[in-house]
Amino acid sequence: MIPKILDFEEMVSLYVKILKKTITDTELELFKYNLDISCCVPVAIFFKLNSDAKKILGKEEWSKLYSPDIEREFHSGPIETKS
Repeated sequence: MIPKILDFEEMVSLYVKILKKTITDTELELFKYNLDISCCVPVAIFFKLNSDAKKILGKEEWSKLYSPDIEREFHSGPIETKS
């Protein structure tokens, strides 16, 4: 089965779940799949995701949740998730 291709709003929604650590393993795999196929420069994608997540969460909540290491976690190993 081919995973779903998400639109950007769906990617932002999953990214907010990642920041809040409320994402399921299945949603995380879907997010990773879409990130891999969406762009050769993931840093640009994360910049846009962070910008939109900050608007949704508010600067204060976003700054409590965001870690600059989150982008590296996608390439170096699993993120702690709730299933």
